[in-house]
Amino acid sequence: MVRVFGDQFRAEPEEDKSEEGGPSKQFQEMQSLLTSQYEQRIHDLKEVNEQLFSRLEDAHHTTKLLESRFAEKEDWEALLESRIAAVVKEQREEVRLWRSRAYQERDKTWWQKLLQKKSRVGDGSRK
Repeated sequence: MVRVFGDQFRAEPEEDKSEEGGPSKQFQEMQSLLTSQYEQRIHDLKEVNEQLFSRLEDAHHTTKLLESRFAEKEDWEALLESRIAAVVKEQREEVRLWRSRAYQERDKTWWQKLLQKKSRVGDGSRK
């Protein structure tokens, strides 16, 4: 007890005995103090446990809600894969279009390229 409470709890062996031969008054006070601290700590831990359990229930409820929303709609993985496939298809179409334009430009004769450049220069230069 001296380690925990320091010099405030020093009892002389002769003073420890009560008049009836049972535990001393100081010992009973310390015992009641430690018991009340122990009970308070148990009460605090029960409150923390209840708070954590309530948070766990909230998280479980949220998870169930999200699962039910996804279950009502299409499977989210299939939805994501279909969207990715659509974007890839659009990109491929765009690449195919640019590639065909590049091949058309490449296949032009030199005089077609020359005439096209002259018509572009003359189109918007004068107003």
